[in-house]
Amino acid sequence: MPLLISDPGQGCRLSLKVRASAPRSQITGEWNGRLKISIAAPAEKGRANREIIDFLADIFRLPKRSVTIVLGELSDKKDVLVADVRADDVRIVLEKYITT
Repeated sequence: MPLLISDPGQGCRLSLKVRASAPRSQITGEWNGRLKISIAAPAEKGRANREIIDFLADIFRLPKRSVTIVLGELSDKKDVLVADVRADDVRIVLEKYITT
């Protein structure tokens, strides 16, 4: 199943499946159309969410303010808006991390 990446006009929206408290933060593949990522921070007091924002901002070489969790703040399934980037550009970056 292809990744769920949409371009709502304000940037690019990514659907994520997140595993918190992992040994390190990394992209681990895809799951049911979602980008599967592991985050080193625990899922408590918003720490994992902050790490997701930091991690994705670093991957896309954007400021942290360009990455926003728009759905699923308390869930392992999240939607993230990456501002100022097109869906095609996101796919190009993610190809480095995902092999199908």
